[in-house]
Amino acid sequence: MTTLKYGQIQPENVKLSYKENENVDFVLNFENEKLILNNIRLEGDFFLSKVGGDTPQSINGTDRIGLDHRVGAHSFISGITTTFQNSNLGVIENINGDYPRLVAMTRAGNLSNNDLLNSNYVCELASPDNLLTEKLCKLRTPREFGSNPATSLQYQTEKAPIANAPFSGAGSSASALLPNFSIVPHMCLNKSVGDNDLLDSRQSGAIKITFTLERNLNVIFGVDAIAGSSYQLRNLRLCYMSNIECPVSPAQPVQLRTSLSLKNSLLSSQANVASKVPAICDSVSISYLEQDREANPQYSNVALSMPPNFKRINYMFNDSFNNFYQYEIDNKVEMVQEGLNSMSVNGSNNNATLNLMSANNSFMTGIKWNSFLDLSNTKFNVNQSTDITNTYPYLMFLYFHSIVAIN
Repeated sequence: MTTLKYGQIQPENVKLSYKENENVDFVLNFENEKLILNNIRLEGDFFLSKVGGDTPQSINGTDRIGLDHRVGAHSFISGITTTFQNSNLGVIENINGDYPRLVAMTRAGNLSNNDLLNSNYVCELASPDNLLTEKLCKLRTPREFGSNPATSLQYQTEKAPIANAPFSGAGSSASALLPNFSIVPHMCLNKSVGDNDLLDSRQSGAIKITFTLERNLNVIFGVDAIAGSSYQLRNLRLCYMSNIECPVSPAQPVQLRTSLSLKNSLLSSQANVASKVPAICDSVSISYLEQDREANPQYSNVALSMPPNFKRINYMFNDSFNNFYQYEIDNKVEMVQEGLNSMSVNGSNNNATLNLMSANNSFMTGIKWNSFLDLSNTKFNVNQSTDITNTYPYLMFLYFHSIVAIN
């Protein structure tokens, strides 16, 4: 008989609020237990402020300010680092920036707007439309929880007295409650592959998970957003499940999917990007954004834009036997299909289609090769022919996908 434990832990650096560029550390201790993978959630409360500062009432019911509707609360996170206490393992994954874009790429070809009405995504503040996500980001009044405002407010504040304390002056109500979120981070502990989804404590030791919070202007999105707009997170907690039966049999191997991100600027029509990353990879996924739209609250920071007149992309690399390979693609449909194939290694784009990519007004490319390539010993080159100029430069985001075996 399996006995499950539902755990919830606070950050190591507990604070009233968490802001842009801060690191939030969680330490998972599950000694003599087995962590159930693919079930870790980050939860918390938040508020957006149109003019900055620590007062949630600075955003009212008429302000058009929110998050990208497809990414939702994942927008708050810039990067994730996962470290095992086991000295033979150390850092397992380091998504060192642009994490929300990875979520956007995962969903662009796999989910329609109607799919985002599923409860799995609504709790992450995702929705079919930016207008609806803006509503989800508004403060709530106690009357929304029942016919007795006083009772409803007491129930909420007793659960989290610091984070959900009432705020005066929010709209027409004398008090308001912070909206909340619950996300499943796209991290290695939520991307196990194979038959075993139990991580024995003897394999990893304690696990430290560090979330780096995104800068304000990369999070806030809306027609009323300004340069001074900001966000704050409160009452953060990490939720997990474990099997509490004392492990007596030998630990079974676990395989975890990991990702590593790089960013480059493209300033000319013939651009070559050479990457050397400390990982053994089997695919790379690529997306683009106009450079003047980065950290611009009037535009989504995770838009998957297509460079003008994309003519050709060429991948060049050497394998572990020093054999040279070159793949050239000059068809846009094939470019996008290869991009979808490159994301499928994470098991999240199994239903991806070109039709959904087109419906979501998204573009990405990439390539998946049939074996693992040690990119710490060889450079991976991407050459592309477009109409990009130094007057209208683009940003290029590369996500290399790898796998880590835990024995």
